[in-house]
Amino acid sequence: MDILLGLVKTPAVIIAIVAFLGLLFQKASISRLITGTFLSFIGFTMIKVGGGILMKVLTAFSSLFSKAFDIVGVVPSNEAIMAATIDKLGATAALILLFSMILNILLARFTRFKFIYLSLHLVLFMAFALTAVLMQFGFTNYQMVIIASLFIGCYMAISPFILNRFSREIIGSDEYAISHAAISSYVIGSFMGKWFGNKSTDTEHLNISNKFDFIREPNIATLLTMLVLLLISCIFASQRLC
Repeated sequence: MDILLGLVKTPAVIIAIVAFLGLLFQKASISRLITGTFLSFIGFTMIKVGGGILMKVLTAFSSLFSKAFDIVGVVPSNEAIMAATIDKLGATAALILLFSMILNILLARFTRFKFIYLSLHLVLFMAFALTAVLMQFGFTNYQMVIIASLFIGCYMAISPFILNRFSREIIGSDEYAISHAAISSYVIGSFMGKWFGNKSTDTEHLNISNKFDFIREPNIATLLTMLVLLLISCIFASQRLC
C-alpha cells in the first residue's frame, strides 16, 4: 500500500492521471487514451530532466554575468525552477492543476465566462509558483491546493474573457480567444495598438531578406542571443580578472 500511495503522489503520475481522465471524459479511443496518458507522463519527466540541465547552464551563466558586470542576481526560468522544486512541490502543484481545470470547466459551463484555458504548461508554472509562495507563508498542503486552485481556476476562465474584446477584432469571431500568464502586457499592447497602430500593416507581412530568414526560427534566435550574451560576458569577465 505504501508503494502504491508513493506512486500516486509522484508528480508525473498525477499529470498522467489528469490526462487520462480528460481523454476518458472526451470518450477518446483506446489508442488515443493510452498514447495521451503515456506521452503526458514522459513529457513531464522530460521537463524535469531538461529543466535540470537548463538550471545548471543558467546557474553558470548567472555566475559569469555577475563577475563580468559586478551585478548580484539570478537568471529566472520557469523550467529550471520546476526542475529544482519538482520533488518537493510537484505533487501539490499537479493537484492544483487538476482542480483548477475542473473549476475552469464549471465556470465555463455555468457562468458568462465561456472559455477553456488550453495553455496548461503555463497553468503548471503558475501552480508551482503559487505553491512556493504559499508554502513560505506556512499554509498546509490542503490549504495551498484550495487557495491556489480557486485563484488559478478563476484566472483560467476570466483572463480569456477580458482579452476576447481585443482578439475578436483580429480573429473576427468569438470562436476562440487568446490568453497568457502575461495578460497585463497583452492588455497594454492592445490599447497601444489601438491608439498608435495601423491596421493596414502587419508584422507577419514584413519583407525580410532571405539571408536573415533563419531568425524567424525561435530556437535559432534564442541560440544566437545566448551566444552573444555569453561572448560579451566572457570578454568583460576576462578583463576584470586581468
